Amino acid sequence: MGNELSSIDSRLSWAPSWRAFAVAVGLTGLILLFGFAELSHNYMVFVVAAGVTLPFFWLFRPMSLIYCFLFLIPLWPKLPLVPMRGFLVSIRLEDFCIVAFLAVVLLRRVFRPGTGLPLDFLKPVLVFLFCCALSTAFGVAILGSVDTETGFLFFFRLVEYFSVALISFALIRNHADLDKLIVALAAACLAVDAYAMLQEFGLVPVFNASHMSGDLVLVYFLTEGFGSDRLAATFAGAVDLAGFYVVVMPTFLLLALEETISSFARAAYFFLFALSLLCMYLTYSRGALVGLALGLGMALWLTGRRRLTMALVPLAIVPALFLEGFADRLNELLDFGSQAPSLTSRFQESWVPAWHSFMRSPFIGTGLGSLRGEGIGIDGFYVFILGMTGIVGLVAFLWVVRIVLTTLYLLFRDVNSSPMVRIFACGIFASTVGLLINAVFTDVFTLSKVAEIYWFLIGALFAAEGFSRRSPRVVSNLVRTGTTI
Repeated sequence: MGNELSSIDSRLSWAPSWRAFAVAVGLTGLILLFGFAELSHNYMVFVVAAGVTLPFFWLFRPMSLIYCFLFLIPLWPKLPLVPMRGFLVSIRLEDFCIVAFLAVVLLRRVFRPGTGLPLDFLKPVLVFLFCCALSTAFGVAILGSVDTETGFLFFFRLVEYFSVALISFALIRNHADLDKLIVALAAACLAVDAYAMLQEFGLVPVFNASHMSGDLVLVYFLTEGFGSDRLAATFAGAVDLAGFYVVVMPTFLLLALEETISSFARAAYFFLFALSLLCMYLTYSRGALVGLALGLGMALWLTGRRRLTMALVPLAIVPALFLEGFADRLNELLDFGSQAPSLTSRFQESWVPAWHSFMRSPFIGTGLGSLRGEGIGIDGFYVFILGMTGIVGLVAFLWVVRIVLTTLYLLFRDVNSSPMVRIFACGIFASTVGLLINAVFTDVFTLSKVAEIYWFLIGALFAAEGFSRRSPRVVSNLVRTGTTI
């Protein structure tokens, strides 16, 4: 038994290339630092210089690309780089970076052929994208519900969100790479939390890119005191930041409870989880809180911690009630009579147009971008996708989700997978459930930072599904006495 636990500890000891990791973090930090400094001067020159030099480094140090992605996407604000006339959504730095990342991956595949493509994932994604293209072409050519430029922009965004899965799938080659990715994800989340806390006390600015006021980006400081306004950190808005926490926090909770890693690592993950939970509360995001609570409960339930599930789910919600801002937003739902005019207005601006689009073309919708409003988003992803792509598009997207959930569940149940792979699969399975719940209240799957991080992690887990088949059987405390995982 001692030898068995010793072998587990050796597999979970995480000996990443800290030198490459430090270099990647340093490079990303330089991008952020000089980007802010040069934003009002020669920003484009800096971006071009970085775009010429960094890909060579990524080409020969592929894990540094993983680190850069995981730091750049959540930490770089949604600042416009190339404004597009007539659109509130502009081309941003991360768009160029994702293209550069994909180019590096393609070049590596040319010179260093690896495993094939994740066809189980790609097939439903391509079907979904085909449905979106079909509905958009129908909207442009037949219905006239959307113009070509708008439809193309929305379609390109969807392709971009899914394409990041290919980056992580191509670069994660073994258990050690996945371990490094998890450490980098935790470090990036800690950096987001640190920025959020500094922002809460008015020391760093908010970059509000939610477009609710019709502006590309609003830059301001929180100066009214702790809890006076919704926290956004480096994300476009509070809803985006809350969606990020729904994605990452179930995994950190499981790591904090995993007995086969060191006590120091468990304490570090518990601290990260607690700090992230506090930041999550300060977003005052009601739908995300429900999704997170149920996602955490799902993670604990799957790992056999049934009693802890019954205790933690209520405890994840109750502290939010003691924050004045969160309590006020919850009271809006309870005090429906006084809030009816505002809720009715919001319903009229979002759900009613989507329903009209659905009734106009129930099978393939009225096209991507046909529900675009001036700064108004759709309160609910399912309404959003049903109105724009119809029943066909919604069913195709749910097929993608079904494939993802099935793969993650089987990977979690596979005793041949390493403990870390099983923890990560279970955590992202739970976060997917949380996102599906959150999607009832907001279009979370089209929030760029949330979507890019989520699909990037999905690509890594599909890579893990491939190399785990060749691994020897490993025992983890996830397999508990009397519990079938």
